[in-house]
Amino acid sequence: MLQGYPDWHNPHRSAGHLLFAAYDTPGTFLSPPSGLPVAEDATKTPEFRLDLYSQDLGASGVSTFGLLAVRFRLDYDLTAAREVLLANAPHLRVNPLEVEEGWVRFSAPAAFKLPEALRIPRRLDPHGTNLALHLSLEGADADLFLEMLRRGLSTIFAEVLVIRQGIAPRVANVVTFNPSTLHAVLWGTKETISGEALYDAMAAGITTLPLRFTKPVTDDDAKATAQALLDRFAARFGKLELSPNGVGSSPYLRATPADVPSSEVRFDLDQPVLVPRGFILTADPLGSARALSAVDFEKHLVQRIDAPAFHSGWRQITVAGNLPKRRIGVLLLGIEISAPPFLPARPHTAQASVELDAETAYQTVDLRLSPDEPLRFTWRTLAVLDAGGTAQSLEGPVQTYEGNGNATFLVVPPSAFEASFVILEADPSFLVEAQIEIRVRGSRGTASWAGKGVLDENAQELAVFVPRDVIQPELIATAVSRSTGVRIETEVLPLRPTRLDPFSFPGTGARRALLKASFTSGIRQMLVECAPQDRLDDPSRRRLVRLTPAAPEAEFSYVAFSPFRAGYCWRWAVSDNTPAGAWSAPLNPDTPLLLALAPMEDPMPTPSPLIIDGVELSQVPDEPRAYFYRPTAAGIASDTTGRKQISLIEAGTVVMISLTTQWGVEGPELETVRNKLASKLNFADAHVVTLRPALVEVGEVELLLSDGSGNFKPFLKATSSGMPPYAAAFNTMLTADQAPTIKKALKGERGLLRLRYTVTERTMKHSTQSATEHMVHESATWTTTSVGREGETTIREETRTDTQASNTAPSSSPPATRLYETDAADWGLAS
Repeated sequence: MLQGYPDWHNPHRSAGHLLFAAYDTPGTFLSPPSGLPVAEDATKTPEFRLDLYSQDLGASGVSTFGLLAVRFRLDYDLTAAREVLLANAPHLRVNPLEVEEGWVRFSAPAAFKLPEALRIPRRLDPHGTNLALHLSLEGADADLFLEMLRRGLSTIFAEVLVIRQGIAPRVANVVTFNPSTLHAVLWGTKETISGEALYDAMAAGITTLPLRFTKPVTDDDAKATAQALLDRFAARFGKLELSPNGVGSSPYLRATPADVPSSEVRFDLDQPVLVPRGFILTADPLGSARALSAVDFEKHLVQRIDAPAFHSGWRQITVAGNLPKRRIGVLLLGIEISAPPFLPARPHTAQASVELDAETAYQTVDLRLSPDEPLRFTWRTLAVLDAGGTAQSLEGPVQTYEGNGNATFLVVPPSAFEASFVILEADPSFLVEAQIEIRVRGSRGTASWAGKGVLDENAQELAVFVPRDVIQPELIATAVSRSTGVRIETEVLPLRPTRLDPFSFPGTGARRALLKASFTSGIRQMLVECAPQDRLDDPSRRRLVRLTPAAPEAEFSYVAFSPFRAGYCWRWAVSDNTPAGAWSAPLNPDTPLLLALAPMEDPMPTPSPLIIDGVELSQVPDEPRAYFYRPTAAGIASDTTGRKQISLIEAGTVVMISLTTQWGVEGPELETVRNKLASKLNFADAHVVTLRPALVEVGEVELLLSDGSGNFKPFLKATSSGMPPYAAAFNTMLTADQAPTIKKALKGERGLLRLRYTVTERTMKHSTQSATEHMVHESATWTTTSVGREGETTIREETRTDTQASNTAPSSSPPATRLYETDAADWGLAS
C-alpha cells in the first residue's frame, strides 16, 4: 500500500521549505527536516555521553574502552510554511517527513586527529524524530577523543545522511537497458559517485546513453526522465551513502559491478514504485554543551567507570539497549544470554539475563566461562506483554556474538525484537496548551493487546511496542486543554509513526461558516465583520461580510490553528471601515449563523416557568421574546461521536472509574426546544426566539453512593468548568466495597448511585438602558442572532451579565439554591 508515502514527483516550495505531496492523500504535504541539533532531556542537558571503562586484567594489564552515545533530534520548522500555504489554500496540511534510515560521520579540522572509528560512517537508529548513535571506542580512540574534547568543543562536527522511501517521479515512457553497460558508462572504474553528478550526466546524455525508450525523449522531458530512471536504478541496484571525502551537498550512490546484472531489464517509468531519497544535514553533536567549558563538559557529560578484575573465566558484558526510553504496549523488555558447553573445561551451559531498563543507558552482566575459553555466546530478546490481564512472553530470534578481546559491548537494536517500535510524538508548541492522552489497541489471535500513555511538555514522545502478530493496531489520541479541561478526541487511526499537532485533531484547518440573513420590508443590507476567535487583534484575518435581500447568504472562510479555539467571532459594522459593536462570543462554524431583523410584536402570554422536553424555560424580564433555559436533570457528557464519556476499567483486583458529567443542553436538543417554544408562542419564524443559559453558579458536583439502607453519601466530589454545560471530570480507584455496587448501578439497577449538581441563582439587575457583555464557553453552539428595535444583539447559548448601574433597587432576597440529582439508571448506559 503506497498511500501516505512522500511523492518525489513535482516537489513544491513554501516559505523556503521543500514540500512533497503525500501520495494518494489529497491536501497533505510532507516537509523534510531542516536541521539536526542534539536532543536534550527534560532538564535541558544535551544527550551526549562518553563513558570510559577501565578494567584490571591482572597480569594482562588494564583494558580500557569507551562507549559514546549521542541522540540527535530532527528539526522541522513548519510554522512559516504552514502560514503561507494555508493562507492561499486553507484545506491543505503540512506534516513532517519522517525518516527511515540515518548515517553519521564526524569531522574535525586537520590539526585535530579524529579517531578512525568516528571518521567512518556509522548507522543511526531512528526513533521518530530522534536518531540515536551508540558506538564502542577502543582504548586509544577513547583517550584521543577525550583529548579533543578537552582542547576545544567547537572543533567537532558531523555530517548526516537521512533516507526515506517515497514514490518515484513518473514520466509516460518505458526504458529497456543493460544495467551493467549503463554502469560502466556512468561509473567507469569508480564504485560511488555523487547523485547530482549522475543526474547531470544522465540528463545531458539521455539520448546518447545505451538506453532504448518506447517514446522519443525530448529536451523538455530529459531532466524528468533522467530523475525517474536514476531513482529506480538506485532502488534496484545501488545504495545511498555519505560522500567518501566529506564534501558535497547531495548523497552519493554506490553501485559496484557485482551489484548490477548484465542481462537487460525493463522499467515502466510511469508506474508508482518505492525508491529511496536522501537528504544531507549538518549536525552539531555537542549542541548546547558548547556553552560549557572543556572542564565542565568533562565533569557533566563524561563518566569514568572502573571495572574490577575477573578471574576464573568471569567475563563482564556491557549491554546497551538502543531503544526508545518511554514505551507502552509492553510490561518488560530484556535479553537472555546463553553460552553452550565448552568441553572439557566447562560441561554446563552458562546463562545470564538482563532487563533493559528504559532509564539506564548501559547495564553489565557477568558470564562465567572457563579461563581460556574464547568469548562466544548466543542471545535473544524477551518481551513480556499484558494480554488482557495475563502475562505473555514474546521471544526474539537467536543471535550469535563472538567477542574480540576481554571487553564485550553488546548493542540491542529495535530490530532484535519480534515487534516494531512505533514512535508517537507531539509538537512542542501544542503541548504548551494541552497534554495528549494516547490509547492503542489491537488483538493477537484470541488475546487482546492495548497500551496507554501521555505526551506532555516533559515527555514529548513515546514508543509503542507492537508485536508483529498484532492484527489491525489502532490509535486514539485525546487532547486535553490545560486551561479548561476540554477534551478533543481523534477518530480511530491506524497505528503508525505519527507526529501529533493541532492539525491532528477535529476542528482545526480550513473552516467555513455560513451566514444567513432574514430581511423584512425596508432593510436594504446587513454588514458584519468576522474573524477567527484567536486572531481578533490581527486586521489581516478579519473579513467584512455584506448580505442583501438579493444575496442573503455568504460564507466566512478562515484557518483554525487550535482545536480549542476553532470558532469565529462577529460584530456589526455600519460601514466598510467602521465596526459598530463588540465582538460576539466564539461561534461554531458548523452551525449556520442566522441574522434576523424583525418587528418586536409581543408574544402570547405564556406561563413561566415552562418545561419542554426536560428543559425549563423562564422569560427574561423586559424582553418578551427571550427566555432563560436550564436542564431539569444532570447526566453523562458525550464525545464528538455521541459516545458516553464513562469507563470502568478492571485489571485484576484493581477497579477504576472515569467519567465526565454535565448539566447542560446539547445544541440539537436546544434547537428542538426553540422550535417547539416558537410554535407554542404562535411565531411563524423560530429564529426570533432567543434562548440563553440561566444565570446561575454551579458549585460542587458530587457522586453519591448508597449505603444499603436507603441513604446516599458523597464518595466523589469535583468542580465544574464554571460555564455551560458545566462539565466535571471524575477519576478514581474503587475500593472492594464500592466496586460491586457501582457495577450494578451502571448496569441499570436503581437506587445505588446518583449524580448531584448544586446550582445557585445569580441576581440579575434591571436598567432602562443597558450594555451587555457576552461570555460563552468556547465549545457551545449558537444558531441565531436577533436584533431588536433598539439595536440590542442577543445570541443563543450565552451568559449575559448586566454592566450598567441599575435604575431600580436590587432584590434583597438571598439567592436560591437548587439540587439537581439523577440516578445512574437514568444515565442512558444500560443496554
